[in-house]
Amino acid sequence: MAGDIWDGLMPAMLPTDIADLSGRAEQLAMVSDGLRAPGRGGATVLTGAPGTGTSALAVHAAHRCRADFPHGQLYADLREEDGGPKDPLDVLGWFLRALGVGHHDLPAALDERAQLYRSRWPAAGRWWCWTTRSRTARCARCW
Repeated sequence: MAGDIWDGLMPAMLPTDIADLSGRAEQLAMVSDGLRAPGRGGATVLTGAPGTGTSALAVHAAHRCRADFPHGQLYADLREEDGGPKDPLDVLGWFLRALGVGHHDLPAALDERAQLYRSRWPAAGRWWCWTTRSRTARCARCW
């Protein structure tokens, strides 16, 4: 039986970096410094109205800090193409598989997947996780 396709890979799920981020140097430095802070176990949260460049800032900061997260970077857009929310069960499944959990070992229930994700995360090393476009608390509560 062949191994999981993620075996031996470092997750690199970041979207493609943008070529130019004009006029956001101060914000970029603040986000980058927050991400790079030693021993930081919390979160850096960016919010903004659609079209204001929040995602572009996050993408650029993530690429700038990529070497600071040598064990991988996880990313998920939490909205479907039609604008509806993605199922958190599916998103946690993607993340868990990237963290080395085999497809057949994925728990069926959302709460169990969230618990397994939270349990695997600290043991996995220095990771970066970014979710974007969460529309509901149900989507955001798992992370």
